[in-house]
Amino acid sequence: MIGLPVSVFLPQTLTRVSRQTQVGLILSAGIVGLGAAGMLFVQNTAATWFWLIEALLIGYSVNLFFVFVMTMFAMKTASPYQTAQLSGMSQAGGYLIAALGPILYGMAFSANPVGSAQNVVYLAIVLVATVAGLAVVKMDQI
Repeated sequence: MIGLPVSVFLPQTLTRVSRQTQVGLILSAGIVGLGAAGMLFVQNTAATWFWLIEALLIGYSVNLFFVFVMTMFAMKTASPYQTAQLSGMSQAGGYLIAALGPILYGMAFSANPVGSAQNVVYLAIVLVATVAGLAVVKMDQI
């Protein structure tokens, strides 16, 4: 629901704004992601509004981080060849995560059905993505 507007408007926005604004966007995604991760610790509710807000927060943070990374491939490299190399390398890592993620989540869920461990991992991933995003903004070129 929120992913489409973020995906449509963010790439153009990132190419036109200053580094300070890029930092602000990354921090907003990090703060929203941390808020969503915190909400996962109190998920013993069937309230529709809770899950709607949770979905919007997670959608915003995940989409902003993803579109930021895809846009930075082109902005932070010197040539199309270098962009293709970087994109190919990261794509291999993404496929590895996509292959192992569900298996690891299933193992964690069978060990702890309440989900506390999974929520802590999600919290850590949001922190890592925020710090990595801020580091990329500060770089001139990768």
